[in-house]
Amino acid sequence: MQAAETLHLPSHITTEADYQLLLEDAEKISHFDQVLFVDAALQGETPYTIAEVQPQPATSFSSHSASPGQLLELASQLFGANPRCWTLGIRGYVFDEFSEEISSQAAGNLRQALDDFKSWLLTSPADLSPWMCSNSHETIRTTSTIPTSHQHC
Repeated sequence: MQAAETLHLPSHITTEADYQLLLEDAEKISHFDQVLFVDAALQGETPYTIAEVQPQPATSFSSHSASPGQLLELASQLFGANPRCWTLGIRGYVFDEFSEEISSQAAGNLRQALDDFKSWLLTSPADLSPWMCSNSHETIRTTSTIPTSHQHC
């Protein structure tokens, strides 16, 4: 995620930006203990919401997109990997499929989420779950995931 790259995260944090999740991302997440999927969210609390991802068997697949839950299920089925995964939904307000610009309000929400995430990493870098639980307000349903961020412990 481009914004995460400016944070100078610790070397054990891997970030990756994608416009959508693909089936081959199941193999990527199989190499990590913890994975954080970050996406813009049309609904949810400001500045962000967090939800733990549960494996989700797919009734059908598209080679053009997959959900975090489907990737987690595939990582388990194909690679025997069961990383803990969360979605971080950054509250957005204006969505235009032909533009990557975000509103100033959404940019502020993104900054707040990244600042909170980095602060947590500096104090407890080995486990995301307490940060996720303490900052979780409601369960969200993500749409297509643009940036993804992975942590390996």
